[in-house]
Amino acid sequence: MKEAIPLPVELIDEIVGYAKLDRRSLQACASVCKAWNAVTRAHVFRRVKVDDEPKLSDLESLLQANPDIGLSVRELTFGPFTPTKTYRASIRWAVRIPQVLPPLLPLVQTIRFVRLSDAGEYCDAAFFRGFTAFASATRLVLDDSALNIPTLRAFACSLPRLQELVVLGMLPLMVTVWKAPPLVCRPRFTALMLDFAVQPSTTMADFLDWFQKSDARHTVRSLDLAVKVLDAKPVNSLLAAIGPTLEHLGLKLQALFSSSWEFDLIKGAVSIAPCRNLRSLRLFNPLTRAMVAFLKEVPPKNLHTLTFHVTLGKSFDTENPEGFELLAREIDSERYGDVETVHFVHDGFIPLSEVRKGLQKVFPALHKRKALHVSEEDRPCRK
Repeated sequence: MKEAIPLPVELIDEIVGYAKLDRRSLQACASVCKAWNAVTRAHVFRRVKVDDEPKLSDLESLLQANPDIGLSVRELTFGPFTPTKTYRASIRWAVRIPQVLPPLLPLVQTIRFVRLSDAGEYCDAAFFRGFTAFASATRLVLDDSALNIPTLRAFACSLPRLQELVVLGMLPLMVTVWKAPPLVCRPRFTALMLDFAVQPSTTMADFLDWFQKSDARHTVRSLDLAVKVLDAKPVNSLLAAIGPTLEHLGLKLQALFSSSWEFDLIKGAVSIAPCRNLRSLRLFNPLTRAMVAFLKEVPPKNLHTLTFHVTLGKSFDTENPEGFELLAREIDSERYGDVETVHFVHDGFIPLSEVRKGLQKVFPALHKRKALHVSEEDRPCRK
């Protein structure tokens, strides 16, 4: 009987990649042979999650006993930090993270904190200095965490190779930080995703004050920003500073009363005209006059992709026909003839098929040249 010809590692990796979300399938792949086992192990340990101190200790022991596993880890998630016997005790173990893990995870790229609370009390100067040992990390995600701008700044300045900073919601910091955390490194971001929509009105201004003094103001090429409509004025200063170098802009202005008049208030205060070299633009609430006015400010010559997030409740035919007419007059025209993709992301109760048919009628030119794309809002699961 002839021996089986071994498959190339690249092909095994492609096959195992299709099974990475199913534990039983991964176990089956790992039992094929040594080559498949090695590739499968890399997928199993590519993303590691630690949500309490016993799991942190278990991970430390595992990596010390099997150093090769540490070479497979690319994404490291801490949390959610949930209260145990006392509220503050829920995060105290986090101070051990930079003490034990960096030497064991030399290739980690993404570090994520989920629902981090009381960070200002336990993440002190020693924590942030130790955090610099994650020298390979290029992406930091802070998800629904209790932060203020000094603490956020300290996190961002503790990773020497940080390129992407993602803040998915900031909660109020419940403790008083008497001493500002140290700024160990000088980050040079290329991408920022900031959700300040539930923060006090001073948050955006405080961030802008730090950002304009940092080296990152010269390096950012992608910006996604969410703020309250009434707090949008500092956005204008930010776009004036970095707009000419931006290649992507995403703008979500959160209305307090879900009323179009709120958006009308910002047109005198915010302009995206400095963003004259955009290749992609993402807008939320695009059916308002203010959002359509933003479109008129951007030269379409470099635009490849337009993305609009819409929420439709009952029936497409009765859902804001005036807003769709305004938007259609702007983008369903020769002016946007070179835009390759106009993508509508739907978040609502109307079936996607109905939304797609309705948009094809409203934007016939886009539909005819196959530039119109429609999908549903992707809601990541947060456990």
